[in-house]
Amino acid sequence: MYRGGGYPNTFGAAARVTLAVTPADTNIVYTWGKINNFSTRFKRYSNAGNTFNSFVNMTDPYAIAQPYGFVDLAIGVSKTNALNVMVGGLTTAKSMDGGNTWVQASDYVNNLLPNYFHCDVKKIMFEPGSGSKLYALHDAGIAVSTDNSATWNNISNGLQITEIYKIASDPSNSGIIYYGSQDNGTNRWNDSNDSIVMMTGGDGFQPLVDPNNPMILFTSAQIGTFKKSIDGGANFISASPGVTLWNPPFKFNPLNSQTMYAGCASGLKKSTMSGMQGSYVNMTTNNLASIFSFDVSKADTNYQYAASKDSIITTSNNGASWNLVTPGLPVNLAAISYVTCSSTDPNKVWVTFSGYSAGNKIFMSNNGGSAWINHSGTLPNVPVNCLLYVEGSNDEVIIGTDFGVFYRDASLSDWVSYNTGLPNVIVSHLDIHFGTMKLRAGTYGRGLWETDLPIATSLPVDLLYFTGKYNSKNSTNDLQWTTASEKNCHYFDVMKSADAKYFSAIARVNCNGYQSQIKNYYVTDNGNVSGTNYYYLKQVDFNQEVSNSNTISITSDVDGQSIMLYPNPAGNSIQFQFLRRHEIYYLQLFDAIGKEIILQPAIQLTSESNVVEDISFLNSDTYFFKITNHVNGQFFYGKFVKE
Repeated sequence: MYRGGGYPNTFGAAARVTLAVTPADTNIVYTWGKINNFSTRFKRYSNAGNTFNSFVNMTDPYAIAQPYGFVDLAIGVSKTNALNVMVGGLTTAKSMDGGNTWVQASDYVNNLLPNYFHCDVKKIMFEPGSGSKLYALHDAGIAVSTDNSATWNNISNGLQITEIYKIASDPSNSGIIYYGSQDNGTNRWNDSNDSIVMMTGGDGFQPLVDPNNPMILFTSAQIGTFKKSIDGGANFISASPGVTLWNPPFKFNPLNSQTMYAGCASGLKKSTMSGMQGSYVNMTTNNLASIFSFDVSKADTNYQYAASKDSIITTSNNGASWNLVTPGLPVNLAAISYVTCSSTDPNKVWVTFSGYSAGNKIFMSNNGGSAWINHSGTLPNVPVNCLLYVEGSNDEVIIGTDFGVFYRDASLSDWVSYNTGLPNVIVSHLDIHFGTMKLRAGTYGRGLWETDLPIATSLPVDLLYFTGKYNSKNSTNDLQWTTASEKNCHYFDVMKSADAKYFSAIARVNCNGYQSQIKNYYVTDNGNVSGTNYYYLKQVDFNQEVSNSNTISITSDVDGQSIMLYPNPAGNSIQFQFLRRHEIYYLQLFDAIGKEIILQPAIQLTSESNVVEDISFLNSDTYFFKITNHVNGQFFYGKFVKE
């Protein structure tokens, strides 16, 4: 490959050469070529000839601009002054004499300086007709200068272009989300004031929020840079487990947040001291290195799965011994991208694959990896990037791909697209805020998105509604549910959680087996009900098959989750009765497959109210509704039949 202009002619010796011209003098051409990782050559050609061999070496701006690798070699030339040249690498350098002398033209370290903008400059362009107004495209967006680089302003607000690697919801606050992003660190987005605060810099990867204390945060960056904060992100200390791969996995033990796991270059590591640096122990020494994904079963935390790009191992005794369970997986055709397991059965595990091997997208096992079932169905032939298991579901798993989001549970024979309103974009990570049943998606190039989880009940009984309210007189949470019919129903377990993630049974109520009449059930929670508590019903058949309802929340410092719907079955109208005062609610209506029909404008309640909805236009069928409290984010699900 001939490069000319005095650059080496051997392929690979000069990996990249960029050039720039200007209408101010069409006889001038500037080139900047990367010779190796540590030096460049800046040249200017100013004769009217036609051979690049007459380029003249100018002063090299490498030491000031610091081009990174072979991606940052930007050149911009003024449209009115051919000697006004700017180059960009990690930062920028400016010459007013055509490359003889250079000065630094921006600062990427101190964001309080007037010439600050983000590092890694990809393109520099002077505005046509102007000799002093120019733009710099960098890894965080666009900066503009109107005074030939003396000062810079960020004009990136509103650009939805963040390349997100991993996300984490604050379990105690639905309006706070953390995300790690390409070249833009780990950030906290706060819905209450629509603010974004960078917590730590570099390339941001997996953030974590302690489910028992939201003031305890973790962020991660390149090559094992793992940091911990105990004051909500005001200060951080190192909690590094050692060298990791790019975009490494970190997780809490699902039953004990003091125990943490990290996927490292040397293996899967564990800390039982809340990630304190120096406390990590390698669990997979001599078994597997280069850990790219792993999971710990909530059903039994002795069961763990760890995967590299082409191998997966498992333990049932907390790492005392490991078994290779790769056979049966298409690792010769595609790379493992994610592994996760069931929260109720430690032997149920799903593995996803990257790459473009048709039909090899996701495999699942019911026996801990001893045998694998191809679970790919008709998924498109694009990489699958992430996977999550929905707690409290009928083995529902949701995946993020290069073509968006898909979900499938044990009752479905194939995957269902869940992309309404989502741009056609790479989905790199998924998370659920169980308190509001919101599904969050981190995308690589279009920022952060959220939606409601699919509204469906997998109960074999015909559950009309499940609700509850706080009883201030007795300091209890009073729960109620109604079934229209039951089939093979043995009993209900009422499951309770203080954080919408870790549930335990507080009551068991026997069913009627088979019946086709409306039946009401009541349970009183006499335990600790202060703050917000979450509940769902676990329904067990006589053959021990298990299904779960949706989750509701009850807060003890307000007048209960007092929302009722009647009549049910309904005719041409239904009424929603609200008992709280001075609060705003949103009403949403969905058909039987979860498609939204109505989005009711906000309702301001000033007294005990009955809100009537006209449903005469609906066909006779089953429908779902969701009512969300705009003040505190609490929600209520229900179901009714239109006759």
